[in-house]
Amino acid sequence: ENTRGGGGSQYEEEAEAPKIAPHPDMKAAFVFPDFDKPHFPMGESVDMLAAFMNTGTKTFNITEVAGTLNSPVNFAFVVQNFTRQAVNMALRPNEERSVLYEFTPDGRLEALDFQLCLTALYTDEQGAEYQTVLFNGTATLVESSSE
Repeated sequence: ENTRGGGGSQYEEEAEAPKIAPHPDMKAAFVFPDFDKPHFPMGESVDMLAAFMNTGTKTFNITEVAGTLNSPVNFAFVVQNFTRQAVNMALRPNEERSVLYEFTPDGRLEALDFQLCLTALYTDEQGAEYQTVLFNGTATLVESSSE
C-alpha cells in the first residue's frame, strides 16, 4: 500500500527534462568547408555551414546553434561546451537558408578522438521548441599546424 515504495527510479526518470525532438518539416544538412573529414586542429577556429529547408506550411524561427565536445567513452561527460550562437532567423514555408557556426577546440586538449555534437534549436509559430542534431559523431583533434 506504500505508493512510493519501489517506484523511486520510475519517478526520477519522469522528472528529467523531456528530450526536445526535431520537427518532421525541418530538414538540415551541414558541411565543414575547410575540412574533408572531421579532423580539427586544437586551438584553431572551425567553421560549420548548416543549411536548413522548411518543407512544411508554417514558419519556424531558428533560435540558436550550439555544440559540445564529449568524452568518446561516456557521452554524458562534456569535455568542452562551445559558445551558443544566437541566430534568430525566420524560415518560411518552402524556404532554404544557411547559418555559419564557428567553434574552437581547446588548444590544451590532447590529440584524441572525441564525440562532437552540434545542434540547431528552433521554434514554430506557436512557440513549441524543437532541435535538430546537425552532427553527432567522432571528431579527431590534431596538433595545430601553426605550432
